[in-house]
Amino acid sequence: MIDLDREIGRWTSYMQSHGDFTDDDLEELESHLRDEITALEDTSLSTEEAFLVAVGRTGKADAVAGEYSKIHSRLLWKQLMFEPADPKSKWKSRREIGLVIIMALFAGGLSKLPELFGIHLFDGDELFYVRNASVFIAPTIGCYFLWKLNRSMRVTIITFTMFLITVAIANLYPAYALQNYDLLIGIHQPIMLWFAVGLLFAGPDWADADRWMDYLRFSGEALIYLFLILCCGAVLMGMTIMLFSAISINLDEVIERYIMVIGGAAAPVVAVYLAYAKKNIIENMAPVLAKIFSPLFLLLLCAFLATTAITGSSLIADRDILIGFDLLLALILAMLLYIISARDERIEPGIVDYLHTALILATLVANAIALQAILGRIDEFGFTPNRTAALGENIVLLANLAGGLVLYARFLIRRRGFRALVKWQTLYLPVFMIWTAVVCFLFPVLFG
Repeated sequence: MIDLDREIGRWTSYMQSHGDFTDDDLEELESHLRDEITALEDTSLSTEEAFLVAVGRTGKADAVAGEYSKIHSRLLWKQLMFEPADPKSKWKSRREIGLVIIMALFAGGLSKLPELFGIHLFDGDELFYVRNASVFIAPTIGCYFLWKLNRSMRVTIITFTMFLITVAIANLYPAYALQNYDLLIGIHQPIMLWFAVGLLFAGPDWADADRWMDYLRFSGEALIYLFLILCCGAVLMGMTIMLFSAISINLDEVIERYIMVIGGAAAPVVAVYLAYAKKNIIENMAPVLAKIFSPLFLLLLCAFLATTAITGSSLIADRDILIGFDLLLALILAMLLYIISARDERIEPGIVDYLHTALILATLVANAIALQAILGRIDEFGFTPNRTAALGENIVLLANLAGGLVLYARFLIRRRGFRALVKWQTLYLPVFMIWTAVVCFLFPVLFG
């Protein structure tokens, strides 16, 4: 264990000797550093690890503090260890890992529960799992947040009521053909339950824009962990099949019926735990990846728009391309949200902000083209659940992008602060939730 006061004294002395700080400035910086250390210790870090990470964070906002953190950067890798240093934190960490394992197995068990009623994923009941895949996972993640964040009974009741209503509606409505209701609810229900879990994450701060931005960053991080877990799991299963086939033992059915189903339901729970365990410690990967790929997506959209203008081609002819195009627009919106959530509001506009504004503008134009194509298909073939859902989603996305473009432009010309853009995006999130609820709950009624 380190002498925290001594280490903070060294840090303060370094700041005083290398920078132009008043006593009040140093006192405020030290207070901020201590607050960071306390918050990090609450995440099961040792005092030494919390001190090093807090110094690194403070270095992002101040050049002198940044130089100090670079000197000690070789020690920051210690934060990546799963085992905390002190015994009390170690016991707490192990208890949480054990609980996560139990919850992951519970989610996997839920995914196998339908088999008691003769419903099997690989025996013609795929539509049931399309409608209910997220139902096996979301409540378990909700229970983890309920335990981890100690949420009030009121928030808990509201969230789990949403879960129960979703389960009931998804299974009481008649089963339609895959290209209609089952596929639509399979797409929209996870988004709606994602909002429900977000209520547990936000808790009493559900109206706070910063809290929802934290949830967006957290969600992106969890998706990255989930992708890595699934990739490693796929490699593990492939190697297992290969090795046992070499000794004439066929494990294909065991892998499909048990490992894939149970592991697929358990993986998101583990991903959420990993994302939460590291969310207050290391740099989020989702915003970093978004910053890397945003120029590439801008080039893609500009090339597409230029080619469309030159050739006069239309999206209306191909339904599958139109669906893929809508998914691309949704991906770009998610990427922009991660970028916005990670940006320091105190920094003045720069070249990156102009780049992101151009990306929003290009996405807005591309969305208008997609909307025109959808209206063309409706005019030619009439309303169906798929076309109506696509129409609504493009309108919702169009309004979001238009508002974001105006606020980003006003920020660039210094008419509004960046905070206005953050609030716009977080206040708009319920609009997406409402639309997904309309698709899940009202479309079966509206379309008979």
